Amino acid sequence: MNIDGLSEATLEKFIARGFIHDFGDIFEIAKHRDEIVEMDGFGEKSFENLIASLDKAKETTLAKVIYSLGIANIGLANAKVICRHFDDDLEKIRHADEEEVSSIDTIGPVIARSLTDYFAKEENNKKLDHLMSYLTIKKEEKTGLLATVANNARQYGIVGALLVIVVAFEVLTGGVLLKPNSFVSLIQQNAYVIILAIGMVMVIIATHIDLSVGSLVAFIGGVCALLMERAGVNWMLAIVIALVVGLIVGVWQGFWVAVIGIPGFITTLAGMLIFRGLATVIVGESVPITSLEFRGIARNYLPNILGWWGPFDGLTIVLGILCIVGFAWSQLRKRARVAKVGLVPEPMSLTVLKIVLAAVVIAFVTYLLASSGNADQGGTPIMLVIVGVLVFIYNFILTKTVFGRHVYAVGGNRKAAILSGINTRRVDFLLFVHMGFLSAVAAVCMLSRLASATAQAGMEFEMDAIAACFIGGTAVTGGIGTIPGAVIGAFVMGVINQGLSIMGVDTAVVKTIKGLVLLLAVAVDIMSKRKKS
Repeated sequence: MNIDGLSEATLEKFIARGFIHDFGDIFEIAKHRDEIVEMDGFGEKSFENLIASLDKAKETTLAKVIYSLGIANIGLANAKVICRHFDDDLEKIRHADEEEVSSIDTIGPVIARSLTDYFAKEENNKKLDHLMSYLTIKKEEKTGLLATVANNARQYGIVGALLVIVVAFEVLTGGVLLKPNSFVSLIQQNAYVIILAIGMVMVIIATHIDLSVGSLVAFIGGVCALLMERAGVNWMLAIVIALVVGLIVGVWQGFWVAVIGIPGFITTLAGMLIFRGLATVIVGESVPITSLEFRGIARNYLPNILGWWGPFDGLTIVLGILCIVGFAWSQLRKRARVAKVGLVPEPMSLTVLKIVLAAVVIAFVTYLLASSGNADQGGTPIMLVIVGVLVFIYNFILTKTVFGRHVYAVGGNRKAAILSGINTRRVDFLLFVHMGFLSAVAAVCMLSRLASATAQAGMEFEMDAIAACFIGGTAVTGGIGTIPGAVIGAFVMGVINQGLSIMGVDTAVVKTIKGLVLLLAVAVDIMSKRKKS
Protein backbone atom coordinates (compact mmCIF):
# COMPACT_ATOMS: atom_id res chain seq x y z
CA MET A 1 0.00 0.00 0.00
CA ASN A 2 1.64 3.20 -1.19
CA ILE A 3 0.63 6.10 1.05
CA ASP A 4 1.82 9.49 -0.19
CA GLY A 5 3.25 11.63 2.60
CA LEU A 6 3.98 8.66 4.89
CA SER A 7 7.68 8.09 4.42
CA GLU A 8 9.78 5.69 6.49
CA ALA A 9 11.16 8.62 8.49
CA THR A 10 7.65 9.95 9.20
CA LEU A 11 6.47 6.49 10.21
CA GLU A 12 9.38 6.17 12.65
CA LYS A 13 8.43 9.53 14.23
CA PHE A 14 4.81 8.42 14.66
CA ILE A 15 5.91 5.14 16.23
CA ALA A 16 8.32 6.92 18.56
CA ARG A 17 5.51 9.23 19.78
CA GLY A 18 3.24 6.25 20.41
CA PHE A 19 0.74 7.05 17.66
CA ILE A 20 1.18 3.70 15.89
CA HIS A 21 1.46 0.23 17.47
CA ASP A 22 0.22 -1.95 14.63
CA PHE A 23 -0.87 -1.67 10.98
CA GLY A 24 -4.45 -0.57 11.70
CA ASP A 25 -3.30 2.36 13.83
CA ILE A 26 -2.10 4.05 10.65
CA PHE A 27 -5.72 4.67 9.67
CA GLU A 28 -6.52 6.12 13.13
CA ILE A 29 -3.87 8.79 12.87
CA ALA A 30 -6.49 11.55 12.59
CA LYS A 31 -7.12 11.45 16.34
CA HIS A 32 -3.57 12.73 16.89
CA ARG A 33 -4.14 15.75 14.64
CA ASP A 34 -3.23 18.46 17.15
CA GLU A 35 0.12 16.89 17.97
CA ILE A 36 1.01 16.08 14.37
CA VAL A 37 0.46 19.58 12.95
CA GLU A 38 2.90 20.90 15.57
CA MET A 39 5.65 18.46 14.56
CA ASP A 40 8.67 19.64 12.56
CA GLY A 41 8.03 19.35 8.84
CA PHE A 42 4.26 19.15 9.32
CA GLY A 43 1.44 21.65 9.20
CA GLU A 44 -2.24 21.86 8.41
CA LYS A 45 -1.70 21.32 4.69
CA SER A 46 0.64 18.34 5.14
CA PHE A 47 -1.76 16.75 7.60
CA GLU A 48 -4.72 17.19 5.23
CA ASN A 49 -2.71 15.64 2.37
CA LEU A 50 -1.78 12.68 4.59
CA ILE A 51 -5.40 12.05 5.58
CA ALA A 52 -6.45 12.23 1.92
CA SER A 53 -3.74 9.70 1.02
CA LEU A 54 -4.88 7.38 3.82
CA ASP A 55 -8.46 7.53 2.58
CA LYS A 56 -7.28 6.70 -0.93
CA ALA A 57 -5.14 3.81 0.34
CA LYS A 58 -8.12 2.13 2.02
CA GLU A 59 -9.14 0.68 -1.35
CA THR A 60 -6.44 -1.79 -2.29
CA THR A 61 -5.75 -5.37 -3.38
CA LEU A 62 -5.14 -8.35 -1.13
CA ALA A 63 -1.74 -8.89 -2.76
CA LYS A 64 -0.62 -5.40 -1.67
CA VAL A 65 -1.84 -6.09 1.85
CA ILE A 66 0.11 -9.37 2.06
CA TYR A 67 3.19 -7.63 0.67
CA SER A 68 2.87 -4.75 3.17
CA LEU A 69 2.97 -7.16 6.13
CA GLY A 70 6.73 -7.49 5.64
CA ILE A 71 6.75 -11.30 5.63
CA ALA A 72 10.26 -12.54 4.88
CA ASN A 73 10.90 -13.49 1.22
CA ILE A 74 7.48 -12.31 0.02
CA GLY A 75 7.65 -9.47 -2.48
CA LEU A 76 4.75 -8.04 -4.44
CA ALA A 77 5.15 -10.52 -7.32
CA ASN A 78 5.05 -13.53 -4.96
CA ALA A 79 2.11 -12.03 -3.07
CA LYS A 80 0.16 -11.75 -6.35
CA VAL A 81 0.89 -15.38 -7.22
CA ILE A 82 -0.28 -16.57 -3.80
CA CYS A 83 -3.44 -14.43 -3.80
CA ARG A 84 -4.46 -15.50 -7.29
CA HIS A 85 -3.90 -19.14 -6.42
CA PHE A 86 -6.31 -18.79 -3.47
CA ASP A 87 -8.72 -16.58 -5.47
CA ASP A 88 -8.06 -13.56 -3.22
CA ASP A 89 -9.52 -15.40 -0.21
CA LEU A 90 -7.67 -14.25 2.93
CA GLU A 91 -9.08 -17.04 5.08
CA LYS A 92 -7.80 -19.69 2.68
CA ILE A 93 -4.34 -18.10 2.78
CA ARG A 94 -4.39 -17.94 6.58
CA HIS A 95 -5.24 -21.61 7.00
CA ALA A 96 -3.19 -23.02 4.11
CA ASP A 97 -0.49 -25.49 5.14
CA GLU A 98 3.13 -25.31 4.09
CA GLU A 99 2.83 -28.18 1.60
CA GLU A 100 -0.07 -26.54 -0.23
CA VAL A 101 1.66 -23.16 -0.49
CA SER A 102 4.99 -24.65 -1.57
CA SER A 103 3.24 -26.53 -4.39
CA ILE A 104 2.38 -23.21 -6.05
CA ASP A 105 4.59 -22.69 -9.09
CA THR A 106 7.48 -20.19 -8.42
CA ILE A 107 6.84 -20.16 -4.63
CA GLY A 108 8.71 -23.10 -3.11
CA PRO A 109 9.31 -24.24 0.49
CA VAL A 110 11.26 -21.20 1.79
CA ILE A 111 8.50 -18.70 0.96
CA ALA A 112 5.81 -21.17 2.04
CA ARG A 113 7.44 -21.57 5.46
CA SER A 114 7.67 -17.80 5.91
CA LEU A 115 3.96 -17.37 5.09
CA THR A 116 2.66 -20.21 7.27
CA ASP A 117 4.91 -19.26 10.20
CA TYR A 118 3.57 -15.71 10.05
CA PHE A 119 -0.08 -16.73 10.19
CA ALA A 120 0.61 -19.35 12.87
CA LYS A 121 1.06 -16.51 15.37
CA GLU A 122 -2.19 -15.26 16.89
CA GLU A 123 -0.74 -11.79 17.46
CA ASN A 124 -0.11 -11.35 13.72
CA ASN A 125 -3.69 -12.38 12.91
CA LYS A 126 -5.12 -9.86 15.39
CA LYS A 127 -3.05 -7.06 13.88
CA LEU A 128 -4.16 -8.06 10.40
CA ASP A 129 -7.82 -8.14 11.48
CA HIS A 130 -7.43 -4.63 12.84
CA LEU A 131 -5.95 -3.49 9.53
CA MET A 132 -8.57 -5.25 7.41
CA SER A 133 -11.37 -3.49 9.30
CA TYR A 134 -10.36 -0.27 7.54
CA LEU A 135 -9.73 -1.67 4.06
CA THR A 136 -11.86 -2.36 1.02
CA ILE A 137 -10.33 -5.21 -0.98
CA LYS A 138 -10.79 -5.18 -4.73
CA LYS A 139 -9.97 -8.07 -7.03
CA GLU A 140 -7.52 -7.55 -9.84
CA GLU A 141 -9.30 -7.34 -13.15
CA LYS A 142 -8.23 -9.08 -16.31
CA THR A 143 -6.38 -6.73 -18.57
CA GLY A 144 -7.09 -6.20 -22.25
CA LEU A 145 -4.67 -6.06 -25.12
CA LEU A 146 -3.88 -2.35 -24.90
CA ALA A 147 -3.55 -2.39 -21.11
CA THR A 148 -1.18 -5.36 -21.23
CA VAL A 149 0.98 -3.67 -23.86
CA ALA A 150 0.99 -0.46 -21.80
CA ASN A 151 2.07 -2.35 -18.67
CA ASN A 152 4.97 -3.88 -20.63
CA ALA A 153 5.81 -0.75 -22.63
CA ARG A 154 9.47 -0.91 -21.66
CA GLN A 155 9.83 -4.53 -22.82
CA TYR A 156 8.02 -4.07 -26.12
CA GLY A 157 9.57 -0.62 -26.60
CA ILE A 158 13.07 -2.09 -26.84
CA VAL A 159 12.00 -4.47 -29.61
CA GLY A 160 10.16 -1.65 -31.38
CA ALA A 161 13.20 0.61 -31.12
CA LEU A 162 15.40 -2.08 -32.70
CA LEU A 163 12.98 -2.50 -35.60
CA VAL A 164 12.82 1.27 -36.14
CA ILE A 165 16.63 1.53 -36.12
CA VAL A 166 16.96 -1.36 -38.58
CA VAL A 167 14.40 0.17 -40.98
CA ALA A 168 16.04 3.60 -40.68
CA PHE A 169 19.50 2.32 -41.54
CA GLU A 170 18.13 0.10 -44.30
CA VAL A 171 16.81 3.27 -45.92
CA LEU A 172 19.90 5.38 -45.16
CA THR A 173 22.28 2.73 -46.53
CA GLY A 174 20.27 2.25 -49.71
CA GLY A 175 19.27 -1.30 -48.85
CA VAL A 176 22.80 -2.52 -48.07
CA LEU A 177 22.27 -3.23 -44.35
CA LEU A 178 19.86 -6.13 -44.88
CA LYS A 179 21.56 -7.81 -47.79
CA PRO A 180 22.16 -11.48 -46.88
CA ASN A 181 25.94 -11.26 -46.53
CA SER A 182 25.74 -7.92 -44.70
CA PHE A 183 23.37 -9.49 -42.19
CA VAL A 184 25.72 -12.42 -41.63
CA SER A 185 28.56 -9.94 -41.17
CA LEU A 186 26.47 -8.13 -38.55
CA ILE A 187 26.15 -11.37 -36.58
CA GLN A 188 29.81 -12.31 -36.91
CA GLN A 189 31.10 -8.86 -35.97
CA ASN A 190 28.88 -8.47 -32.92
CA ALA A 191 28.94 -12.00 -31.53
CA TYR A 192 31.48 -10.95 -28.89
CA VAL A 193 29.11 -8.25 -27.57
CA ILE A 194 26.25 -10.73 -27.19
CA ILE A 195 28.47 -13.33 -25.51
CA LEU A 196 29.87 -10.82 -23.02
CA ALA A 197 26.44 -9.25 -22.45
CA ILE A 198 25.04 -12.67 -21.45
CA GLY A 199 27.40 -12.75 -18.48
CA MET A 200 27.33 -9.01 -17.83
CA VAL A 201 23.55 -8.91 -17.42
CA MET A 202 23.74 -11.48 -14.62
CA VAL A 203 26.55 -9.56 -12.93
CA ILE A 204 24.61 -6.27 -13.14
CA ILE A 205 21.38 -7.87 -11.88
CA ALA A 206 23.33 -8.85 -8.75
CA THR A 207 24.44 -5.16 -8.39
CA HIS A 208 28.03 -5.73 -9.55
CA ILE A 209 29.91 -4.68 -12.66
CA ASP A 210 32.81 -6.24 -14.58
CA LEU A 211 35.28 -3.86 -16.21
CA SER A 212 37.89 -6.51 -16.99
CA VAL A 213 36.21 -8.44 -19.82
CA GLY A 214 37.92 -6.53 -22.64
CA SER A 215 41.35 -7.14 -21.12
CA LEU A 216 40.45 -10.80 -20.58
CA VAL A 217 39.61 -11.14 -24.27
CA ALA A 218 43.10 -9.86 -25.13
CA PHE A 219 44.87 -11.98 -22.51
CA ILE A 220 43.03 -15.27 -23.11
CA GLY A 221 43.17 -14.72 -26.88
CA GLY A 222 46.92 -14.26 -26.54
CA VAL A 223 47.27 -17.46 -24.52
CA CYS A 224 45.25 -19.41 -27.09
CA ALA A 225 47.29 -18.02 -30.01
CA LEU A 226 50.62 -18.79 -28.34
CA LEU A 227 49.53 -22.35 -27.60
CA MET A 228 48.70 -22.96 -31.26
CA GLU A 229 51.50 -21.02 -32.96
CA ARG A 230 54.43 -21.28 -30.55
CA ALA A 231 53.75 -24.47 -28.60
CA GLY A 232 52.25 -26.45 -31.49
CA VAL A 233 49.10 -27.37 -29.54
CA ASN A 234 46.13 -28.71 -31.52
CA TRP A 235 43.56 -25.96 -32.09
CA MET A 236 40.76 -27.82 -30.29
CA LEU A 237 42.94 -28.48 -27.25
CA ALA A 238 44.02 -24.84 -27.31
CA ILE A 239 40.35 -23.80 -27.11
CA VAL A 240 39.77 -26.10 -24.12
CA ILE A 241 42.82 -24.66 -22.34
CA ALA A 242 41.62 -21.12 -23.11
CA LEU A 243 38.23 -21.90 -21.54
CA VAL A 244 39.96 -23.34 -18.46
CA VAL A 245 42.06 -20.18 -18.18
CA GLY A 246 38.85 -18.16 -18.30
CA LEU A 247 37.39 -20.23 -15.46
CA ILE A 248 40.56 -19.78 -13.41
CA VAL A 249 40.43 -16.02 -13.90
CA GLY A 250 36.77 -16.11 -12.87
CA VAL A 251 37.71 -17.99 -9.70
CA TRP A 252 40.45 -15.42 -9.03
CA GLN A 253 38.12 -12.44 -9.33
CA GLY A 254 35.27 -14.22 -7.57
CA PHE A 255 37.58 -14.87 -4.61
CA TRP A 256 38.34 -11.17 -4.12
CA VAL A 257 34.69 -10.18 -4.45
CA ALA A 258 32.95 -12.99 -2.54
CA VAL A 259 35.53 -14.03 0.05
CA ILE A 260 37.59 -10.91 0.73
CA GLY A 261 34.67 -8.55 0.12
CA ILE A 262 36.28 -6.12 -2.31
CA PRO A 263 33.56 -4.48 -4.48
CA GLY A 264 33.27 -5.93 -7.98
CA PHE A 265 33.95 -2.51 -9.51
CA ILE A 266 37.36 -2.27 -7.80
CA THR A 267 38.25 -5.93 -8.32
CA THR A 268 37.54 -5.86 -12.04
CA LEU A 269 39.14 -2.44 -12.47
CA ALA A 270 42.31 -4.02 -11.09
CA GLY A 271 41.70 -7.01 -13.38
CA MET A 272 41.38 -4.70 -16.38
CA LEU A 273 44.85 -3.30 -15.68
CA ILE A 274 46.43 -6.62 -14.70
CA PHE A 275 45.27 -8.64 -17.70
CA ARG A 276 45.87 -5.85 -20.19
CA GLY A 277 49.44 -5.69 -18.88
CA LEU A 278 49.83 -9.47 -19.07
CA ALA A 279 48.45 -9.48 -22.62
CA THR A 280 51.05 -6.89 -23.64
CA VAL A 281 53.84 -8.92 -22.06
CA ILE A 282 52.97 -12.32 -23.55
CA VAL A 283 51.68 -11.27 -26.98
CA GLY A 284 54.01 -8.44 -27.93
CA GLU A 285 52.95 -6.88 -31.22
CA SER A 286 50.89 -9.73 -32.68
CA VAL A 287 50.64 -13.50 -33.12
CA PRO A 288 49.11 -14.49 -36.50
CA ILE A 289 46.89 -17.59 -36.61
CA THR A 290 47.67 -20.08 -39.35
CA SER A 291 45.13 -22.81 -38.50
CA LEU A 292 42.38 -22.69 -41.14
CA GLU A 293 40.11 -24.83 -38.94
CA PHE A 294 40.35 -22.36 -36.07
CA ARG A 295 39.84 -19.36 -38.34
CA GLY A 296 36.80 -21.11 -39.78
CA ILE A 297 34.92 -20.80 -36.47
CA ALA A 298 34.13 -17.16 -37.24
CA ARG A 299 33.97 -17.41 -41.02
CA ASN A 300 32.39 -20.73 -41.91
CA TYR A 301 28.83 -22.03 -41.98
CA LEU A 302 27.13 -25.22 -40.85
CA PRO A 303 27.59 -28.07 -43.35
CA ASN A 304 25.03 -28.04 -46.14
CA ILE A 305 23.74 -31.52 -45.22
CA LEU A 306 20.27 -31.01 -46.76
CA GLY A 307 21.56 -29.55 -49.98
CA TRP A 308 20.38 -26.43 -51.77
CA TRP A 309 16.67 -25.88 -52.22
CA GLY A 310 16.87 -23.65 -55.24
CA PRO A 311 19.02 -20.67 -54.17
CA PHE A 312 18.47 -21.43 -50.46
CA ASP A 313 20.30 -23.58 -47.92
CA GLY A 314 17.93 -26.40 -46.91
CA LEU A 315 19.26 -26.82 -43.37
CA THR A 316 18.73 -23.14 -42.58
CA ILE A 317 15.11 -23.29 -43.79
CA VAL A 318 14.44 -26.33 -41.56
CA LEU A 319 16.03 -24.57 -38.57
CA GLY A 320 13.93 -21.49 -39.25
CA ILE A 321 10.71 -23.52 -39.30
CA LEU A 322 11.71 -25.25 -36.05
CA CYS A 323 12.36 -21.86 -34.43
CA ILE A 324 8.90 -20.60 -35.40
CA VAL A 325 7.21 -23.75 -34.10
CA GLY A 326 9.32 -23.65 -30.93
CA PHE A 327 8.48 -20.02 -30.23
CA ALA A 328 4.75 -20.58 -30.77
CA TRP A 329 4.79 -23.64 -28.51
CA SER A 330 6.70 -21.79 -25.76
CA GLN A 331 4.27 -18.86 -25.79
CA LEU A 332 1.19 -21.07 -25.62
CA ARG A 333 2.78 -23.25 -22.92
CA LYS A 334 3.73 -20.18 -20.91
CA ARG A 335 0.18 -18.87 -21.12
CA ALA A 336 -1.24 -22.22 -20.02
CA ARG A 337 1.12 -22.42 -17.05
CA VAL A 338 0.23 -18.89 -15.95
CA ALA A 339 -3.48 -19.76 -16.00
CA LYS A 340 -2.84 -23.07 -14.21
CA VAL A 341 -1.34 -21.40 -11.10
CA GLY A 342 -4.16 -18.89 -10.83
CA LEU A 343 -2.50 -15.94 -12.50
CA VAL A 344 -4.29 -13.83 -15.08
CA PRO A 345 -2.71 -14.64 -18.46
CA GLU A 346 -2.14 -12.04 -21.11
CA PRO A 347 -4.97 -11.69 -23.66
CA MET A 348 -5.02 -14.44 -26.27
CA SER A 349 -5.02 -11.76 -28.96
CA LEU A 350 -1.65 -10.49 -27.68
CA THR A 351 -0.19 -14.01 -27.61
CA VAL A 352 -1.32 -14.60 -31.21
CA LEU A 353 0.04 -11.19 -32.26
CA LYS A 354 3.42 -11.96 -30.70
CA ILE A 355 3.56 -15.35 -32.43
CA VAL A 356 2.64 -13.84 -35.81
CA LEU A 357 5.16 -11.00 -35.54
CA ALA A 358 7.89 -13.36 -34.33
CA ALA A 359 7.12 -15.75 -37.19
CA VAL A 360 7.46 -12.92 -39.72
CA VAL A 361 10.80 -11.78 -38.24
CA ILE A 362 12.18 -15.34 -38.00
CA ALA A 363 11.05 -16.10 -41.54
CA PHE A 364 12.78 -12.98 -42.85
CA VAL A 365 15.98 -13.77 -40.94
CA THR A 366 15.81 -17.34 -42.26
CA TYR A 367 15.51 -15.98 -45.80
CA LEU A 368 18.58 -13.76 -45.30
CA LEU A 369 20.66 -16.59 -43.85
CA ALA A 370 19.51 -19.24 -46.33
CA SER A 371 20.50 -17.02 -49.26
CA SER A 372 23.84 -15.87 -47.79
CA GLY A 373 27.33 -17.18 -48.39
CA ASN A 374 29.34 -17.85 -51.52
CA ALA A 375 29.81 -20.52 -54.16
CA ASP A 376 31.35 -22.94 -51.64
CA GLN A 377 29.21 -22.55 -48.54
CA GLY A 378 26.38 -20.55 -46.97
CA GLY A 379 23.37 -20.68 -44.69
CA THR A 380 23.72 -20.65 -40.92
CA PRO A 381 27.04 -19.22 -39.61
CA ILE A 382 28.83 -21.28 -36.96
CA MET A 383 29.12 -18.12 -34.89
CA LEU A 384 25.33 -17.80 -34.77
CA VAL A 385 25.04 -21.37 -33.49
CA ILE A 386 27.55 -20.67 -30.71
CA VAL A 387 25.71 -17.51 -29.67
CA GLY A 388 22.30 -19.21 -29.88
CA VAL A 389 23.39 -22.14 -27.70
CA LEU A 390 24.87 -19.79 -25.07
CA VAL A 391 21.74 -17.60 -25.01
CA PHE A 392 19.51 -20.67 -24.60
CA ILE A 393 21.62 -22.23 -21.83
CA TYR A 394 22.15 -19.06 -19.82
CA ASN A 395 18.56 -17.91 -20.19
CA PHE A 396 17.54 -21.30 -18.78
CA ILE A 397 20.02 -20.90 -15.91
CA LEU A 398 18.79 -17.41 -15.07
CA THR A 399 15.04 -18.13 -15.30
CA LYS A 400 14.60 -21.81 -14.45
CA THR A 401 17.21 -22.70 -11.82
CA VAL A 402 17.69 -22.01 -8.12
CA PHE A 403 20.91 -20.15 -8.88
CA GLY A 404 19.07 -17.83 -11.27
CA ARG A 405 16.38 -17.06 -8.69
CA HIS A 406 19.10 -16.36 -6.15
CA VAL A 407 20.75 -13.90 -8.55
CA TYR A 408 17.52 -11.91 -8.79
CA ALA A 409 16.96 -12.17 -5.03
CA VAL A 410 20.45 -10.85 -4.26
CA GLY A 411 20.04 -8.01 -6.74
CA GLY A 412 16.56 -7.11 -5.50
CA ASN A 413 17.44 -6.98 -1.82
CA ARG A 414 20.74 -8.38 -0.62
CA LYS A 415 19.90 -8.09 3.09
CA ALA A 416 16.60 -9.89 2.64
CA ALA A 417 18.36 -12.59 0.60
CA ILE A 418 20.85 -13.16 3.43
CA LEU A 419 18.04 -13.34 6.00
CA SER A 420 16.19 -15.89 3.84
CA GLY A 421 19.21 -18.19 3.91
CA ILE A 422 20.70 -17.51 0.47
CA ASN A 423 24.47 -17.87 0.38
CA THR A 424 25.16 -14.52 -1.28
CA ARG A 425 28.91 -15.10 -1.30
CA ARG A 426 28.45 -18.27 -3.31
CA VAL A 427 26.19 -16.43 -5.75
CA ASP A 428 28.76 -13.63 -6.20
CA PHE A 429 31.57 -16.14 -6.63
CA LEU A 430 29.76 -18.17 -9.28
CA LEU A 431 28.75 -15.03 -11.18
CA PHE A 432 32.37 -14.09 -11.77
CA VAL A 433 33.27 -17.68 -12.66
CA HIS A 434 30.57 -17.61 -15.35
CA MET A 435 31.82 -14.21 -16.50
CA GLY A 436 35.35 -15.57 -16.82
CA PHE A 437 34.12 -18.51 -18.88
CA LEU A 438 32.09 -16.31 -21.23
CA SER A 439 35.03 -13.93 -21.61
CA ALA A 440 37.09 -16.92 -22.75
CA VAL A 441 34.43 -17.88 -25.29
CA ALA A 442 34.37 -14.31 -26.58
CA ALA A 443 38.18 -14.35 -26.77
CA VAL A 444 38.17 -17.51 -28.91
CA CYS A 445 35.51 -16.10 -31.24
CA MET A 446 37.31 -12.77 -31.58
CA LEU A 447 40.67 -14.43 -32.19
CA SER A 448 39.12 -16.61 -34.90
CA ARG A 449 37.60 -13.57 -36.60
CA LEU A 450 40.74 -11.41 -36.48
CA ALA A 451 43.08 -14.35 -37.25
CA SER A 452 45.70 -12.64 -35.09
CA ALA A 453 46.22 -12.02 -31.38
CA THR A 454 47.19 -8.51 -30.32
CA ALA A 455 47.60 -6.81 -26.96
CA GLN A 456 45.07 -4.17 -28.06
CA ALA A 457 42.30 -6.67 -28.76
CA GLY A 458 39.13 -6.21 -26.73
CA MET A 459 39.52 -2.46 -26.23
CA GLU A 460 36.24 -1.02 -24.88
CA PHE A 461 34.50 -4.40 -25.13
CA GLU A 462 33.35 -4.00 -21.53
CA MET A 463 31.66 -0.73 -22.47
CA ASP A 464 29.81 -2.35 -25.38
CA ALA A 465 28.62 -5.21 -23.15
CA ILE A 466 27.50 -2.90 -20.33
CA ALA A 467 25.74 -0.60 -22.80
CA ALA A 468 23.94 -3.58 -24.39
CA CYS A 469 22.60 -4.59 -20.97
CA PHE A 470 21.30 -1.14 -20.07
CA ILE A 471 19.80 -0.54 -23.51
CA GLY A 472 18.14 -3.96 -23.19
CA GLY A 473 16.31 -2.94 -20.01
CA THR A 474 18.64 -4.05 -17.22
CA ALA A 475 18.13 -1.81 -14.19
CA VAL A 476 21.04 0.39 -13.11
CA THR A 477 20.22 -0.44 -9.48
CA GLY A 478 20.18 -4.21 -10.07
CA GLY A 479 17.48 -6.81 -9.54
CA ILE A 480 15.95 -6.40 -13.01
CA GLY A 481 17.16 -7.62 -16.38
CA THR A 482 16.89 -10.43 -18.91
CA ILE A 483 19.26 -12.14 -21.30
CA PRO A 484 16.91 -11.69 -24.31
CA GLY A 485 16.79 -7.99 -23.45
CA ALA A 486 20.59 -7.80 -23.38
CA VAL A 487 20.74 -9.60 -26.74
CA ILE A 488 18.36 -7.03 -28.23
CA GLY A 489 20.49 -4.27 -26.73
CA ALA A 490 23.57 -5.81 -28.32
CA PHE A 491 21.84 -5.86 -31.72
CA VAL A 492 20.87 -2.20 -31.29
CA MET A 493 24.55 -1.37 -30.75
CA GLY A 494 25.57 -3.64 -33.62
CA VAL A 495 23.09 -2.17 -36.11
CA ILE A 496 24.20 1.37 -35.20
CA ASN A 497 27.85 0.34 -35.63
CA GLN A 498 27.33 -1.39 -38.96
CA GLY A 499 24.86 1.13 -40.36
CA LEU A 500 27.11 4.11 -39.64
CA SER A 501 30.14 2.18 -40.91
CA ILE A 502 28.39 1.48 -44.25
CA MET A 503 27.55 5.17 -44.46
CA GLY A 504 31.22 6.03 -43.95
CA VAL A 505 30.68 7.96 -40.71
CA ASP A 506 33.82 8.77 -38.72
CA THR A 507 34.60 6.47 -35.77
CA ALA A 508 34.53 9.37 -33.30
CA VAL A 509 31.00 10.27 -34.39
CA VAL A 510 29.94 6.61 -34.03
CA LYS A 511 31.15 6.58 -30.41
CA THR A 512 29.31 9.83 -29.72
CA ILE A 513 26.03 8.45 -31.08
CA LYS A 514 26.42 5.21 -29.11
CA GLY A 515 27.02 7.22 -25.96
CA LEU A 516 23.88 9.27 -26.52
CA VAL A 517 21.83 6.10 -27.13
CA LEU A 518 23.11 4.63 -23.84
CA LEU A 519 22.35 7.84 -21.95
CA LEU A 520 18.83 7.93 -23.37
CA ALA A 521 18.18 4.27 -22.49
CA VAL A 522 19.21 4.74 -18.85
CA ALA A 523 17.27 8.01 -18.61
CA VAL A 524 14.10 6.28 -19.83
CA ASP A 525 14.62 3.50 -17.26
CA ILE A 526 15.05 5.96 -14.37
CA MET A 527 12.14 8.19 -15.40
CA SER A 528 9.78 5.23 -15.84
CA LYS A 529 10.64 3.98 -12.33
CA ARG A 530 10.18 7.47 -10.90
CA LYS A 531 6.76 7.66 -12.56
CA LYS A 532 5.71 4.28 -11.17
CA SER A 533 6.82 5.19 -7.65
